Amino acid sequence: MDTRPIHILLVEDDDVSRKLIHALLSPTRYALTDARDLTRARVELARRHPDAILLDVRLGDGNGLDLAREVRSQPRFAAVPILAITAQALVGDAARAIEAGADAYLAKPIDTREFVALLDTLVRKHQGHAHG
Repeated sequence: MDTRPIHILLVEDDDVSRKLIHALLSPTRYALTDARDLTRARVELARRHPDAILLDVRLGDGNGLDLAREVRSQPRFAAVPILAITAQALVGDAARAIEAGADAYLAKPIDTREFVALLDTLVRKHQGHAHG
């Protein structure tokens, strides 16, 4: 059985949200890499292959959904689960996130139990379909 931590790329520019997510995810189960903007997220994606991506939709240097589209356009990331998160949820945001390639969408403030359960479900589904 694979006991290595699940690698999560956390693309989030808000310090409070980033600290909350770190606090919610057990370091024995999850290893998080922080990217505070799209530029850093692209650097991290070039460096290593995450098991999942937590993606803020509204970032200081652009729209996180653009990154979701880029990730989905690359075959090596086709199965990586993307959970889109946004603070200023607007009507249609969830549909736009799914269209851009996100597997799921949550509005802030996130329900902490729902968040952890959803992330676990996405990661388990990915692990069942992808190895390598």
